[in-house]
Amino acid sequence: MRQLLICSGVDGQTNSLAWLQKVAKQKCPDGILFAGGVLSPTRKYAARITPWDLTREDGIFLERFLETMGNLNIFTAIIPGTMDTPLCEFLRLGMAAELEFPTLHLVHATLVTHADFAFCGIGAGLSEEGARDTDCYSRTQAEYFLRSLWNVEQSNRILLFASPPPGPLGGSQAVPLVGDLIDSIHPSLCVVSGPTKCQGIGWIGHTRVINPGLLSDGAAAWLNLNKEEAEQVEFLVRNGEVKPRREIVPLGKSST
Repeated sequence: MRQLLICSGVDGQTNSLAWLQKVAKQKCPDGILFAGGVLSPTRKYAARITPWDLTREDGIFLERFLETMGNLNIFTAIIPGTMDTPLCEFLRLGMAAELEFPTLHLVHATLVTHADFAFCGIGAGLSEEGARDTDCYSRTQAEYFLRSLWNVEQSNRILLFASPPPGPLGGSQAVPLVGDLIDSIHPSLCVVSGPTKCQGIGWIGHTRVINPGLLSDGAAAWLNLNKEEAEQVEFLVRNGEVKPRREIVPLGKSST
């Protein structure tokens, strides 16, 4: 696995899903990393059971997303986004899709290994203390779910978050806990979902952090591990061109 398509933020848009499918078929990646954002961030919640229940339209789109990814027949690691709630419904549909599509993997709070790679992540929300009535995880819960990355044999440890860390990659959407978790786990690569205006690459200690931007804005990233490190990442736009590569920036943490 040497070439990876990195993305997030379909945001309930069929044209974004179609572009993701087109890019995957054109570039033929060895794997796809999706850091959440299947449903629209402005979606309205159904009131059938609770205010957080999926509407029929959201459920259909989520199933379509999983089917589209599964039909690509490419190893795919997926986490839910902060608005892909209720999480129990996302995971229920995701588990059904995993049974149908062997290359599809939900890595939310779950370790998945493939060749010399180990994947894990936290989707939904993250905050220091969590939140009892919403799909938001605390520091203790996140550390518990991600602890499996510490002892894997694979040399490439990849972490996915649905929120960006503080600094140039996160802007107003930054979550300080994300930066702390990256700094404590020391993965080889961390993929985060963040605003497209903050698209770029940064470093927390020895961990490369990539915000690919949002597919709904026509943005994604391409990682080619066959190249020299400084040339490995390209940013893609919907018209097929390659955007100028943003300068690598430090994100303010240091590994110990």
